[in-house]
Amino acid sequence: ENASVPGDLVDPGFVDAAAGNYRLRGDSGSIDQCTLLVRAPDGGHDVDPDGNARPVDLAVPDVDGPYDRGAFELPDRIFADDFE
Repeated sequence: ENASVPGDLVDPGFVDAAAGNYRLRGDSGSIDQCTLLVRAPDGGHDVDPDGNARPVDLAVPDVDGPYDRGAFELPDRIFADDFE
């Protein structure tokens, strides 16, 4: 089924798919490309498998929403250590 996959997104921009690291690189075309269709059962904040909050709306154009494609959300690297 290819109808729902954008034809211009050939490489999703994984860090290292061959080694099983399916997190997105900072230059990935999959960042901020989805809307959330289903809320978490408890209605709380959504998190990815690493515990990063979802969405993290980075400074890239949102085509379809603030969520990243895939299981992992690319965290904000500037404030990653909570130093502001």
